[in-house]
Amino acid sequence: MSIHHHTEQAINALVALGRKAAIRALKAERAHNEAQDGWLNDWIDEHANDPDDEDERDELWLDAQEVVEYEPFLAGLRAELAEDYGIPLEALQNALELMNNSDGADMLNERLDATYPPETVDAAALPAAIETVAGLAPAKLFTALQAGEFYNDQDHVDAADLEHFASHYGISPEAMVAAGLVVAANALGKVMKRHDQRIAEGSTAANVTR
Repeated sequence: MSIHHHTEQAINALVALGRKAAIRALKAERAHNEAQDGWLNDWIDEHANDPDDEDERDELWLDAQEVVEYEPFLAGLRAELAEDYGIPLEALQNALELMNNSDGADMLNERLDATYPPETVDAAALPAAIETVAGLAPAKLFTALQAGEFYNDQDHVDAADLEHFASHYGISPEAMVAAGLVVAANALGKVMKRHDQRIAEGSTAANVTR
């Protein structure tokens, strides 16, 4: 089968999961590659005669993938990531296959946009959301935006889940929901402007942080 055929199969499978699950699969793929590269580099560091010799590192890169510990590591990593990102293991495998094609992510996003209309942003609620996120302490601001992106990626979040997720990120549930709206509206610039204004005014709120 051609690379194009495998790419098409992967796209079809990911699109069938829905937009949010497909996006989570791509994020899991990135996390997979980071962990995989880390494992291989650690192995090379331990076994290279000269860890700074790039030619030797290139040779050992393939050797590292032949050791008996490698496949169990990958299997465990993939199972863990599938659970962490709330996707079937097959979805991660399809994302890995998709990204063998340098245009894979763009092709998937085009298909997702054609299949699932973008969600509308509640414009009326956006100003309050901006105010909530802008009122976070500086150390929490970008963490909140990461939390908002995570929130938007979920298919469904009930009250208990929201409390748990927000606690994990160290912010309030209200701040997490607000950050999700800010991220969806691409309103980071407005948040930063308001955040700077609040600092200048000496009114950075503490009631939405933990």
